[in-house]
Amino acid sequence: MLRVITPEDFDREPSPADVHFWRLRATTPSALFPDPVDTHVLLEHSDDLYDADLSLLTEILADLDRYLTLALAYVREKVEADPAFFGLAAPADGNLGEPEIAMLDSSWHVRFRTGDFPICDPYGLMVDFVGREPTGIEPLDDVEEIE
Repeated sequence: MLRVITPEDFDREPSPADVHFWRLRATTPSALFPDPVDTHVLLEHSDDLYDADLSLLTEILADLDRYLTLALAYVREKVEADPAFFGLAAPADGNLGEPEIAMLDSSWHVRFRTGDFPICDPYGLMVDFVGREPTGIEPLDDVEEIE
């Protein structure tokens, strides 16, 4: 039976004044990675967790490995098409690790905290999703860590 995620399943985390950040208390196991996957919700336009698409998040976490597989395949496809974007001279295989799910105001991401590609240094990379499909990749090399 599918367990529906509600705002009561989250803890509020410290964040800058213009951003509201929550962490799902329970992690989600994955058959693809050794460690369970963390989930976060980050809202800029509301401080009400009921404004997040928790029904979509419930669906994502219920079928997590399918979405992680989609993200990994999307990265492989983009490495083949544009290796320079990843800091490579030619297409190459590379591992990505330590995935986490981040739900935003109108989209969501799979962030891989570690990876073999130069683009992954120092904070990994994010595969953007709109709905159920990957739509882009964001490098995190110019992101400032929130303390």
